Amino acid sequence: TVICAVAPRKLSDTPIKADAIFTNNPRVTLLMRFADCVPILVYDPLRKVVGIIHAGWQGTVKQIAKRSIETIIDQYGCNPGDIHAVIGPSIGQDHYEVGGDVFDKAVGVFGRDDHILIKQDNGRKAFDLQKANDETHQAWNANAAFWDERMGEGNDFVEVLQWPPILRLLE
Repeated sequence: TVICAVAPRKLSDTPIKADAIFTNNPRVTLLMRFADCVPILVYDPLRKVVGIIHAGWQGTVKQIAKRSIETIIDQYGCNPGDIHAVIGPSIGQDHYEVGGDVFDKAVGVFGRDDHILIKQDNGRKAFDLQKANDETHQAWNANAAFWDERMGEGNDFVEVLQWPPILRLLE
């Protein structure tokens, strides 16, 4: 589910469960919880749209990142080339072993890309959620980066946090 929030919800309202939440209202605070799943922060500086995507294996296979981009293009008039996505730390493919049913569903979406779906020497199967979601953003020509160790040395993490709306999300 992708939600576009137009105003802050009342404290008495029950929180709505969603895989992605977007807003262009600076008064709306976006919050999601993550465990091993992939957090994706999205920002369009021209349309002043921010969002959070929760991409676990089910959301990744159901193309939540693609559906989110389609939604903000439709709802806010975003241009894919103006969208910045930051893919956060999550469980890595070395530790994310999946069963045959999940592997087969992922093959149905991503094909047999051996960078995303890994058959290990011991016969086990793994799914790289970060790479799968990165490929979705690349296919839309959105600007994606990682905020984990893949970004290299220096102040890359700080630079990502300097985007004013995302900084407010993470405070």
